[in-house]
Amino acid sequence: AGRRVDSFYYQSKFRSVDQIIENVQFDVFNLGALINEISSGVTPKVDENYYTDSSIGVPFLRVQNVTSHGIDLSDVKFITSEVHNGMLKRSQLKKDDLVFTITGRIGSVAVVPDNFEGNINQHSVRFRLKDQIKNTVINPNYVAAFLNSELGKSLSIREVTGGTRPALDYKALKSLKVILPPIDIQNEIVVEIKNRLAKVTELKHEANKVVEAAKERVERMLLQ
Repeated sequence: AGRRVDSFYYQSKFRSVDQIIENVQFDVFNLGALINEISSGVTPKVDENYYTDSSIGVPFLRVQNVTSHGIDLSDVKFITSEVHNGMLKRSQLKKDDLVFTITGRIGSVAVVPDNFEGNINQHSVRFRLKDQIKNTVINPNYVAAFLNSELGKSLSIREVTGGTRPALDYKALKSLKVILPPIDIQNEIVVEIKNRLAKVTELKHEANKVVEAAKERVERMLLQ
């Protein structure tokens, strides 16, 4: 009962995902079993006095601000503290919350860092994980990394419904499978990913310097 019957769900590319999940040596849980609390956001009307500037406002995350590399505050909107603490109180973000995009770029997950105050619109949900399940401690950064992996993305995309306006509802979100190894392996994976992301950032910085130097060289050659 309740099983999907459409052909999209049973495409061959998803069958390999099922095989991985079935044969993995670690525990596998539905995401819902790991969640302690979940809520979605709301988008206040633009014509009301709900928005403000960055100097006094609270970051209001949209889909483009939620990436697999973390929260991206470029092009972020800001809401008033009154809206943040009133209308959108239930979707306030706290340290180690996971923000998961459920429409648009579906399945991007970011972990809320320490000392971050923010909120989300209706195209994302935020959830707080339990500390542990069946004596296995849960690292939020690992769960985000798993959901952002190729395997995790495939699991999310398969559960999408809606046709012309695809979305992932609460039921589908909670049904997503999560491979949960012991905490030492979770932590090892998180450290590895952070190191690789740091290297990517370093390479991007170096690439930008090379590009700028090339531009300056061209200008000097033209203006000699």
